[in-house]
Amino acid sequence: MNISNYIGRPWINDQQDCWTLVRDIYRDHLQIDLPAIAIDADNLRQVVKAFEDDKNLSPWQPIPTPEHLCLVFFTPGHHRATHCGLWLDVMGGRFLHCHRQAGVVFEDRVTLEQNGWCCPRFYRHSQVRSPLAQRR
Repeated sequence: MNISNYIGRPWINDQQDCWTLVRDIYRDHLQIDLPAIAIDADNLRQVVKAFEDDKNLSPWQPIPTPEHLCLVFFTPGHHRATHCGLWLDVMGGRFLHCHRQAGVVFEDRVTLEQNGWCCPRFYRHSQVRSPLAQRR
């Protein structure tokens, strides 16, 4: 998977944001079409509601530890997720995400937390097999 095509893409509210990046990666690399979630990132209530909506989350199952290309929800220090990205199991494991200040970046956990994102929660899509199941 070549992520260099994504790194540095700018963040554009309601056009090229964190969810758009997740959708693009899932479409391009896993052939899974995720639904569009059109939200105004300046309206945090709308963001939280979108990330907690059962319709949007129904195909995602929480997992205790990260797996390659799993969805990650982050918080900026409070209890409710307002940002998402992907975990890539390369270079010791890193987060690929798109945020307002930098566009698409590929960060380790320390850098991620230094930039204000914490409490990652990991989710596997129902159409993606667990790495343990793939080894069988």
